[in-house]
Amino acid sequence: MPRIAARLQIAVGTVHGDLANFSKLKSWAFPARIVGKDGKSRPALRPAVMAKSSSETRRALAVLAGLPLTALPGKLLDVKRVERLARVYQAEQRAQRVRGDVRQGHATLLLGDMRERGAEIADASVDLLFTDLPYAEADLPLWSDPLVSTQIERE
Repeated sequence: MPRIAARLQIAVGTVHGDLANFSKLKSWAFPARIVGKDGKSRPALRPAVMAKSSSETRRALAVLAGLPLTALPGKLLDVKRVERLARVYQAEQRAQRVRGDVRQGHATLLLGDMRERGAEIADASVDLLFTDLPYAEADLPLWSDPLVSTQIERE
């Protein structure tokens, strides 16, 4: 321990504390083998996080505490990448909690496909139409849809 502390230029107590926290990671259940898409069984690749300092170790442990193992790829990751994966995971979790329409005061947010939900909107009742149109080349046929093109031309 003293040699590790000297090499990293940190206190021996910090090394002891970080190793104690790291031992908690070993209690997570990693599968020994996985079955691939081809049906063959292989040894599981386990995620590993490389921290360059004790502060990075603390950050990594804090992030990993709220992140399921399924969100981590089975390879070596640095702390910034783990933090980025955690932010993406948390954003996906928040997005899944939004279900259905949102009504607040006089405003209503309809969640869904305009071609399906557009019929629910009364004529001359819209003050603002805010949409995220599909821009991918595969979605271009949607632009020729009569309902979508009529709505765009009215604006």
